[in-house]
Amino acid sequence: TTVIVERVHPLTKLRPWENIYDYSKYKYIDFQYRVVRDTDTEKWGNIDVILAEYVEGVGYKGEIVNVPREVAYRELLPAQLAL
Repeated sequence: TTVIVERVHPLTKLRPWENIYDYSKYKYIDFQYRVVRDTDTEKWGNIDVILAEYVEGVGYKGEIVNVPREVAYRELLPAQLAL
C-alpha cells in the first residue's frame, strides 16, 4: 500500500534557533494533508489466464486469454474454468 499526500497549508516558519522536532511549536493546520494518490483504490487492469475448458464468449480449452481481473477472480478461477 502506498499513499501519496501533500500539505494543505505551507509549514509554519520557525526561527533558526528553534528545534524543528519540537511539535508544540507547530499549529493544527501544519498537520493537515490531502491525499493525492492511493494505490489501493486504483484499478488493476486485465490478467492473462489459461482456460481449462471451453467458456462461451471467452475462448477454447488451452487458450491464453486476457480478461478483466473481476471476471477471472469471480467467475473463471472459482469454477476452475481457468488456471
